[in-house]
Amino acid sequence: MYIPESLHRYFTFENGFKLIKSSKLILSSFKGFNDPFEFLPQSKYSKDLISKCTSKIRDLIQHLEKRNKEEVFFWPRQIGPIKHYLGFLENVRLACFSEMHDNILMWGHYGGQHTGIVISFKTSIDIWGGNNFYPVRYSNARQSIFDTDEQADSTTLGKQWQYDLFCSKAECWNYEREWRFIKYKKHIPNFSVGESDIHYVEIEEDAIDAIRLGCQISQKDKEELINYCIKNLPNVKIYQFFPDITNYSLAYEEISF
Repeated sequence: MYIPESLHRYFTFENGFKLIKSSKLILSSFKGFNDPFEFLPQSKYSKDLISKCTSKIRDLIQHLEKRNKEEVFFWPRQIGPIKHYLGFLENVRLACFSEMHDNILMWGHYGGQHTGIVISFKTSIDIWGGNNFYPVRYSNARQSIFDTDEQADSTTLGKQWQYDLFCSKAECWNYEREWRFIKYKKHIPNFSVGESDIHYVEIEEDAIDAIRLGCQISQKDKEELINYCIKNLPNVKIYQFFPDITNYSLAYEEISF
């Protein structure tokens, strides 16, 4: 499968600079996403079950947890694949990237309204642990848990089936051209904050391809970042974005230091 040489992530300045200084890219669980359709499959078999639990997959999990374990075995046969998928959700962590570093909408949504930064990461570096990047597919039809009786009866589900569900979004999101880094949490380092385990990827200097500054970044933030990189990341290129003078687009130039 083709994977771009570099993928890009938009940050507010505070969060992006925190990553650069800590060398840690924090990974998310599925519970941290705010799209109510995120990770939610459709199935002609599980329609009634899911509809009772509203549209959010986390509500479905809570519903499952409240049911008596013995009763689960008497549910319709779709419960096996649903439980299998929920187990997958609970045990993986992910980070979201884009093929684009100059998307005006994404700068507005995720880049602190153009006051933040975009960090471009090399995808071939060993820190990612192999081929763990997957492109998001965009469609107005939700991904199905299974489509046939044979799949419904199956007790084992293929890896690709799970990742298809994990990387499906509505067509209206296609401007993001998103890729997702997905990995089982047992293979990822973590540290504890209170009762929560925070999973992360250790970012080495050669993993960062470039840092791009938003067109409305403050002079203070810009100088702070540049001074830090001069001392600690001298080989990382830094670019400054600015509005194109003729089109509704962004242009950029390299900052020399």
